[in-house]
Amino acid sequence: MAYLVSVQNKTYRIEIENHYSESREDIYSLLIDGQPKEVGVSVVNKPGHLSLLLANESYDIEVDKEEDGYYVSMRDETYHVRVEDERVKKVEREMGRHKSGVLAVKAPMPGLVVAVEVKAGDTVEKGKGVVILEAMKMQNEIRAPKEGVVKEIIVHQGAKVNGGDVLVVLE
Repeated sequence: MAYLVSVQNKTYRIEIENHYSESREDIYSLLIDGQPKEVGVSVVNKPGHLSLLLANESYDIEVDKEEDGYYVSMRDETYHVRVEDERVKKVEREMGRHKSGVLAVKAPMPGLVVAVEVKAGDTVEKGKGVVILEAMKMQNEIRAPKEGVVKEIIVHQGAKVNGGDVLVVLE
């Protein structure tokens, strides 16, 4: 799982590759901006008070959750830290781009088109099913992310699609 972590106007991409426990310490294998790191984390005496071991250096930190992120205190300094799930951030960016105008409804995964539930010219409401896609023996209804008019249908029943392929175009 990847996160975008912002500290003092700098954003880092942190990917958690592995997690395991040794005695009272949790060990995380991370990629920080593509560089492998191993971090040991243990709760010291209360939630939010942690001891970190990173690159053979020990850090005693306190973390306070706030509405706009976290405040992390260590070595007599306090930092405001924002943590965002990379997948959620990507979806928010994509949705922001398509508040108005043309929107391509894409397949979220590879699969087989079982049914197309709309036709060109139909008016659809946000959340209305437009295509049923079968993936891994499960049928998934792909819904309109906004209201609009079906401008074009790209797929047909029985078509095989890859993740990211355009299914329907809304206007």
